[in-house]
Amino acid sequence: MNTTTENSVVTYKCINGYRFHENITSRTCLASGNWTEGNISCIKIDDDCEGSDCGLSAGVLAAIICGAVFIPLSCLVAVAGCVVRLRLRKLKKSENILSLTSTEASTLPLHHTNTSEDDCFLTKFLFVATFDLRPDQSPVQQLREELRTKNMLIPKSQLRLGRVVGQGESGIVYCGYMKSIRGNEVVAVKTGKALLAVKDKDRLLKEVLLMLNFNHPNVMSLIGLSFEGETPLLIMPFMSKGNVLGYVREHRETLFLTDIDHEKVQEATKTGLGMCYQISKGMAYLAKFKFVHRDLGRKELHD
Repeated sequence: MNTTTENSVVTYKCINGYRFHENITSRTCLASGNWTEGNISCIKIDDDCEGSDCGLSAGVLAAIICGAVFIPLSCLVAVAGCVVRLRLRKLKKSENILSLTSTEASTLPLHHTNTSEDDCFLTKFLFVATFDLRPDQSPVQQLREELRTKNMLIPKSQLRLGRVVGQGESGIVYCGYMKSIRGNEVVAVKTGKALLAVKDKDRLLKEVLLMLNFNHPNVMSLIGLSFEGETPLLIMPFMSKGNVLGYVREHRETLFLTDIDHEKVQEATKTGLGMCYQISKGMAYLAKFKFVHRDLGRKELHD
């Protein structure tokens, strides 16, 4: 023990590593010979302290450590979960845009068209879009109603097919002529093959349904359709000036060489920027209707 004496009063305290066996810090010997506390003695402090003798119990210390670790971890997991949910929502919206809500519930690509560099062209539009086909009607029935309403049913007698300008897996594209109030118009006519399967015919008709409402100067429109004969005929405008690939090839020197007339370079640059502007306007128009062009290449940009 450590002792201190002041005014004939002796105070005892335990040395470091020991404590009184009761919850007191010191005991004092009074003048009467008695002690302020009972007959107590010092005992050694155990390494594993118990009860109120410890500054912090092991349970409290463990709880603090767990809280310091798991609270930030829980926040991180919650934030990650929110990010994943937002991405899944965006992905779901994209899938809704890029899928058909039809009986087939499948994407609807338009048929491939290999156009030649002649005076009659047909843009290959590839779209996938939200499209509802009424379950009580076949594509043919629904299309006939739409065409009658819009006065777009064209008798085959008004058409004359010319040379083949493109051919794909399920369709052939002709450069032809159509009689109208303005005389004979040069048009592009797309038809299915003679032995076209029923599912391919339905797909072709759905393609037409998707294009009925196109009305923009920078997007290929549909003139009409003829149902006479074994397969339907799609009548569309022809593109007389060729595609962008042909333009680039024709003006290669002007576009890619710098040691030529500066005015020609400026003119070519202005033309190129004008093309880009028109393409962007067409794509913005399609985006309003949730249409996606999946093959925006140089061969698919015409006139």
